[in-house]
Amino acid sequence: MTEIHYHIWLYHRDDDGVIRSMEREDAAFENRRKANYAMDKLSGNWNTAGQWRVAGQVLQCVDWAFCKPPPDWVVRVVTLAGPKESGSAEFIDQTPSIRPARKQVLGVEALKQYVEKDPEALVR
Repeated sequence: MTEIHYHIWLYHRDDDGVIRSMEREDAAFENRRKANYAMDKLSGNWNTAGQWRVAGQVLQCVDWAFCKPPPDWVVRVVTLAGPKESGSAEFIDQTPSIRPARKQVLGVEALKQYVEKDPEALVR
């Protein structure tokens, strides 16, 4: 089952005033109302130009694939050619899925199961 939560994404303006990037706040909220309330507290009052001090928006995150990076693990895998070391990116690439988010979730789950089954295989 996917975990639905919300994040605040803040806009970043360049020197010319154009918004060209966004940055996600670390806090995750279980419902939109709490995230909107936190965004209002973060934005504060109007400034003298009649704009909010901090611009941003609240976005829903359906699963943690794009919230949390995969673990930085390297494990020993036994293949027909002999043992080799592979990282989490290889587990994710070998996962059969079309959707990138689902592929990352399944790949990380497969990596965790592999390490639980054989803790000695974990290199770092």
